[in-house]
Amino acid sequence: RIALIMQGSRGWMGGMEYIRNIILALSSLPQDIRNTFEISLLANRSTDPDFMASVKPYLKKVYVVDELVPPTVLNRLKWLVMSQVFRVPDNRYGSIIEKNKFDFIYPCTNPYDGYPVRKLAAWIPDFQHKYLTEFFTSSEIKGRDNIFGLMAKNAAVVVLSSKSAEDDFKRFYPGAAFKSRVLPFKTSPQARWFELNPLDIQAKYNLPDKFFIISNQFWQHKNHLTVFK
Repeated sequence: RIALIMQGSRGWMGGMEYIRNIILALSSLPQDIRNTFEISLLANRSTDPDFMASVKPYLKKVYVVDELVPPTVLNRLKWLVMSQVFRVPDNRYGSIIEKNKFDFIYPCTNPYDGYPVRKLAAWIPDFQHKYLTEFFTSSEIKGRDNIFGLMAKNAAVVVLSSKSAEDDFKRFYPGAAFKSRVLPFKTSPQARWFELNPLDIQAKYNLPDKFFIISNQFWQHKNHLTVFK
């Protein structure tokens, strides 16, 4: 019983596509393997409806966290006391995970001691805040260092999205180096993408016979200069 914790939104499409592609990849496995597990999603009311429509056929169940454990005044007060006195964060996900007895939870981005450690895998995409400090406030840098440190300490496995990020993880958290695993970004092409005539698309955009496409947004930290060189 696998529980995936929703990441991203229309404000961070990368996180949303990351979860979508994991669901589609798992669902594309041969049926005899597919029969050995089920996937549930922990989402919230603000999760993009188009995203939900695209993945719901592949899910056993969707748990809408802020409906199951609503942010009422009483709950907010309880979380405030827990965080200030016992240093435990809003544990709505933890209570749902514990109640439903999932066997594996990913990606855990708040790996405090709230859930059984053996069930957790954390995710760190990269260490931008270490190298591109000009893009982060001091509090953001401190916050990332804190949460990544907790991941290294408490998660049974820490997933990195590239070999470069894994090298950084081992450098910054040598005591947890044995926990690292690399799971590169992948995509799951949709069948309808191949139903169009590529020559029509080429003509529409006046493309040459040979070209390549880069899909990154034009943020400075994407380092397009390396590609152009």
